[in-house]
Amino acid sequence: MPSARFRILRLLPPTLLFLLSLLALSCGNGETPPSSGGGAEESSGTAPQPPDGAPAAEAKAVTEAEDKPRGSGGADKSPLSEEAAGTAAHADADEVVCLVNGDPITRGTLDTQLSFQLNDSPFGDQTDEFRPASPSLEQRVLVLDILIKLELAAREAMNGGFAPDGEELNGLVKEAMENYGGEEELARALSESGESMDDFTFQIKRNAALKNWRDAAFLENARVTDSEAEEYYNQHIEDATHAEEVNTLQIMFPLPFSDTGQPVQREKIRAKAEEALALAKNGANFEDLIPLYMDQTTLAASNNGRMGWVARGATFPQLEEDLFALKPGEISEILETPFSLHILKAVDTRPPGVIPFQELKPEIVKFLSEQKIDALVQERINELMETADVKITDPELSSAWEEYRRQSPKTPEPAPEGGGD
Repeated sequence: MPSARFRILRLLPPTLLFLLSLLALSCGNGETPPSSGGGAEESSGTAPQPPDGAPAAEAKAVTEAEDKPRGSGGADKSPLSEEAAGTAAHADADEVVCLVNGDPITRGTLDTQLSFQLNDSPFGDQTDEFRPASPSLEQRVLVLDILIKLELAAREAMNGGFAPDGEELNGLVKEAMENYGGEEELARALSESGESMDDFTFQIKRNAALKNWRDAAFLENARVTDSEAEEYYNQHIEDATHAEEVNTLQIMFPLPFSDTGQPVQREKIRAKAEEALALAKNGANFEDLIPLYMDQTTLAASNNGRMGWVARGATFPQLEEDLFALKPGEISEILETPFSLHILKAVDTRPPGVIPFQELKPEIVKFLSEQKIDALVQERINELMETADVKITDPELSSAWEEYRRQSPKTPEPAPEGGGD
């Protein structure tokens, strides 16, 4: 994740990364999708217009939608008994809404992604009174298009030898289980969704294959030269100007997305944070505590607890006041944001100024490389889409998706170019 101190680096790349995060999040692997703010487009009931910068803007539209997902309730009550309704719901969930080269996407898969994006996602959370009874056609088309692309990418990743196996897969499953709150919590969630442990394991394997495919298959053609990085820095020098900053370490404890049914889990997380804080306040090495109290997913998502130089206005307001009150070497109390608990340590502070190129170079190179990879991945997905055999069973959804595809950009925006070394 690019540093908040170089504002241009916080722009969302054009993003298969977001597409991959959709299914990963539905399996509870602890990752959180980025959000770029703003309001959802008003639903018109017709095929959606692909926004500029798709697919990043597609993901933004899905994330920010305020429609209530299908099957989430409303004023009208079903005449079915609860038991019969549950049986009917499972039968409905197994209905195939789309075939992608013969591989099915079920209504349950589509509705699960709609539900997560429109209801459970912390970035799309709205109260029931503001949410319509069902998602718009636009949102169904956007999510289905993402699922189709994921299906194509996943098949290529799985067939290309990028899927983990053996001990590596077992470790990923164990980690995902821990992120769910343990074996019992996972079993409950799987039971509610009508899925098995084999389904869960396969999804973890597929998600890992997708990530490995993206990270490895396109890296060689995504190298960034020194001159490209320096040209980018010079073009955005105003964004290298920073406010007062604190070089910060953190121990982060992700919280469940919802309080509902999980008070015990939240209490356990807070107790773990209090234990870490007591050790830190009593002289334990803060950097040694980071890997002891953060799982591998959280460590990876938080750059191993190194927030780097954090500028005023670039972090959560729940953290900022306490962070900027710290002197070098001091440690905060437990601070809470909507998504996690944090213990912060101020390593150093510095006044406003301009960050030199050499200090920003690693971040710029990583950012430009990510852009190139995303462009290459999107190009490959476009190629797969051109030859894919896609059959959508719902006539209205099929017509709207075909219209969306006709209006969608065929190629991503090119990555920034620069001179040679």
